[in-house]
Amino acid sequence: MLDLAKLPFKATVGILSRYSAARVNPYTVLVGEVLGQNFQLTANGRKNLERAVENLKVVGSLGNTLEFGFGIEDVVRTMAKMERGCVCLALCAALKECYSDDVAVEVLLEMARLVKVDGKYMPSSQSWKDLLSACAGTLSSSKFPYLAEHLMQLPRDEHRLGAFRQLDAVPTSIRGCSRPGSIAEALFGLARITRGEIQAMTLYGGSDAGWLAAIAEWLLDLKVMISNFDGTLYYTNEDTENIQVHVVMRKKNDEISADILTAETTFVLNDVSQIFEKEARSPDAVVVSGRVEWKHALSSAFLSDFKRLMEIPQTLGECIGSAARLFKGLVQADETLPLKYRLACTSYSDAAHGAGLVLNTIQWFPELQSLKDTMLKSVSQDLASAQRSYEACISTIRTHCNCSTCRSAATGHDGFDEGDEDDVSMTPAPENDEVLDSLIGN
Repeated sequence: MLDLAKLPFKATVGILSRYSAARVNPYTVLVGEVLGQNFQLTANGRKNLERAVENLKVVGSLGNTLEFGFGIEDVVRTMAKMERGCVCLALCAALKECYSDDVAVEVLLEMARLVKVDGKYMPSSQSWKDLLSACAGTLSSSKFPYLAEHLMQLPRDEHRLGAFRQLDAVPTSIRGCSRPGSIAEALFGLARITRGEIQAMTLYGGSDAGWLAAIAEWLLDLKVMISNFDGTLYYTNEDTENIQVHVVMRKKNDEISADILTAETTFVLNDVSQIFEKEARSPDAVVVSGRVEWKHALSSAFLSDFKRLMEIPQTLGECIGSAARLFKGLVQADETLPLKYRLACTSYSDAAHGAGLVLNTIQWFPELQSLKDTMLKSVSQDLASAQRSYEACISTIRTHCNCSTCRSAATGHDGFDEGDEDDVSMTPAPENDEVLDSLIGN
């Protein structure tokens, strides 16, 4: 039982002004630090967090009258000066890296309830959200968000990472999201290991249980093992005899026996997707993902969808190259393009059309390097041929992929209203060059 009313809070005017500048309620930080004091950091965990804070970027203006980024006197650096503040900072930043605000706020609320914070002393959801926003990006330069994504991807059985904004057709299989209450319970289970109250624990959950494994390894320096429900080993950072945290990634239809459920050191992470759906929350609320390296961005984000697309490299290369040629026609204000788009698009860069777009695309996404020759060849064709090629490639890709987005009658995006009369289609490309010559001659 925690009596927050009796907890002392001492702060200088300077510290209070920093909280005010960050729009963070100092009392919310106090409660967060109370949650953090349940964890005992090791030297490695403390070093990882210190390195992350040291690498935060800050740029000063002339005379250092203003600071951009994480300032020298930023609230993040203030929290990092005490160990319980470090833990609070790390938990908030880690939640913000991988979970939506809806889930992250609920996790902090559930953790506060578990330490018996009385209702009248409980910070509001908005106060927790402000704290999360202030801590956002603290771990961006660290290994944590990449480690979390790597561990969450180990099963490799999803089609995509999560839901997508403004799409009429969502993936049939997406990464699950655990119930905030069970995440909070599991976090305090990890805290008990750091305090020596228990020797080991077992977690049963979906792919996002990898986030807890990342917390255990990167922040708490625990020995972790991840396997599937059948016992296949995915990952370990220590010999199996010394494992402190065993994460079992299971599918929704995998049943856990009753004797396992009653064990004190066993935690089950139930999925929250259906609950959020009943509450009419946005599909984005259950999106869970860490960070991926650019050189693997497409395969990491789209998994089997991208792999299937790369099975038809000739078609994909022609599609991108033809699109680059169409954009070049827009830059040149070709009269076959609707006047509306020619008037709207008047500012260009060399990397946004033609061969420049192809080279820029390869630089951004090295996984498409094998398509370079095909894309450049498609760029060199005339505009009418590029349109015909693009339309044919899109049709082939839809047939080959056959995902829910490709099967959708809509484009998948709501950039224009269906009743927008000004949304004029591009003039259909003539079937042969003789017809094109006759149109130009007239």
